[in-house]
Amino acid sequence: MEMVEPALMARCDALRQPVTDLTLSGIQEVMDPKAVPRAMAAINQVSAVLAEGTAGIESPRYLSWHATASQTLRSMMDALQAGDGAESWRLFTAPGTGFNELGAACQGCEGW
Repeated sequence: MEMVEPALMARCDALRQPVTDLTLSGIQEVMDPKAVPRAMAAINQVSAVLAEGTAGIESPRYLSWHATASQTLRSMMDALQAGDGAESWRLFTAPGTGFNELGAACQGCEGW
């Protein structure tokens, strides 16, 4: 297994639970509007981790994801506020700008 850089490991650790929460609430919000507040809270938690920046992280996959993640999260929040859980989920799963790159970047970190 490839060695994971410490800064990336710390960031992936900080993101693990909010992204898990966002995944679960994202699936639920499509069918149940009561899940929207949980999804919004998870978006805010992921945004807070993103605000910590990328210092010490060299992973191209993480850096690529980080470069688009804030806009993706804003668009997801806008969709939720407009009552469009399906659009929020589409953004979460979108190739290239969704959360798949984060999962790939964090592969090898505990819980990923």
